[in-house]
Amino acid sequence: MKNEDVLKHADDVEKNWMLAKGKNELIKHLRGERLSSTDAIKAKCYECMGGYGDDKIDCGVTICPLHPIMPYNENKRAGRIVSEETKKKASDRFKEMWAKKKAGEEGKNGNGGAGDNE
Repeated sequence: MKNEDVLKHADDVEKNWMLAKGKNELIKHLRGERLSSTDAIKAKCYECMGGYGDDKIDCGVTICPLHPIMPYNENKRAGRIVSEETKKKASDRFKEMWAKKKAGEEGKNGNGGAGDNE
């Protein structure tokens, strides 16, 4: 596509396509602006779905590598499986971190304000 065709497409999207997640990101991309990874995904899904002209729904293209993270995928979290062992390790780390933080606060509060006026 020539640059002027790309800009015409950006104008067409802006004026005529449905407002949904990814519209502004697609317009930015077509106008040559940089996008974050998340914004690029939203833009691609918006374009692939034809601007969500039928409705803001899951595309259902499960073989697409972007499907697990598409904006309207109802099962975004279903693709992420965390074992019980991993959950326990994370919980233990959090508890340890919280205990250290709490112990540090008690030490600050228990010093009677010493050192505050230095």
